[in-house]
Amino acid sequence: MAPESPHFSLVEMLILGQTTDNDKEREATWGKMACEILSVNWESAVDEISKVQEHIDGRLSNTPLAQLHARTWLIHWSLFPLFNHEPTREKITDTFFSPAYINTIQTSCPWILRYLAAAVITARNRGRNSNPYQKQFKDLIRIVRQEGYEYSDPVTDFIKALYIDFDFEEAQKKLIESEEILKNDFFLLGHADQFVDAARHLISESYCKIHQRIDIK
Repeated sequence: MAPESPHFSLVEMLILGQTTDNDKEREATWGKMACEILSVNWESAVDEISKVQEHIDGRLSNTPLAQLHARTWLIHWSLFPLFNHEPTREKITDTFFSPAYINTIQTSCPWILRYLAAAVITARNRGRNSNPYQKQFKDLIRIVRQEGYEYSDPVTDFIKALYIDFDFEEAQKKLIESEEILKNDFFLLGHADQFVDAARHLISESYCKIHQRIDIK
């Protein structure tokens, strides 16, 4: 028996490939993405996120404002798999750093910088020596510098103190504040310890780069 809700029937039509209406297909793709996220099917959710992204980027009839709104919504939905399923993190982070989505973050939702910074810092142990990771880190520093007048919190302030101001005392202060913030953040509470560990390594690395002598204490 078919579900009574028209929204679910749209999703079913999409799954069965029975719709040729672009608007219905777009709506069904958004609906299926939401269903996969709510069902904690992370691999399928990321597949649907990619399909939604294709719809947003490929529909020539969309106005720039409509694309901006759609990308803003997609960024927020993407936070669920980003911090709940490790294998999807690199793909989603790459999307966030693409020009269209970085522009969306800067224009529409600068508070996402907290999550982007957390994703990059906690990925340190996996990719710190790789070129893509190094590029992302440089891009993150650049964006934090640009958006400092618009948005800041302890996480972005930590980046600023360590890599823009080279103020190590301030960086350690902001790290303590960041830990408290992360432990009270819905998406980041499970990554607080990992973030603090990686951030301490970053402080040590930066300190060693600019000092010839180091007091071990």
